[in-house]
Amino acid sequence: MYTLAMSTEKDSVTNVMIGVILTLIVVIVAVQQLTLPTIDVSMLPKEGEACKGEPIYVDYEYGGEMMSPHECAMQCEDQIWRHIVYTNNVGTQCQLLPGCSDWGEDSNITCVPQSDQNSAR
Repeated sequence: MYTLAMSTEKDSVTNVMIGVILTLIVVIVAVQQLTLPTIDVSMLPKEGEACKGEPIYVDYEYGGEMMSPHECAMQCEDQIWRHIVYTNNVGTQCQLLPGCSDWGEDSNITCVPQSDQNSAR
């Protein structure tokens, strides 16, 4: 009987600890969601629209997939919104600040580089 009582107490303590840990995880995730800046994706160009921000010229073609190196990382350093211009005259948009991911490249959404817009006029 004594062993059964001890086992029940340990199970009870274990269940309480699991409940506390799960509650902490939920609270941490909720606080992060409420405090992280939201990104207005309506400001990002849709497929085929003009690229926004300053260009980053690269010496390789856009291949329609996630590529490396991570070109948009520079915008986290200088806080200037940018887009990537590839050698095949395709552009992809960098994530809105404060982010610095290659949003267009990662999402396979291209935009028209500013230099192409000027030459089309």
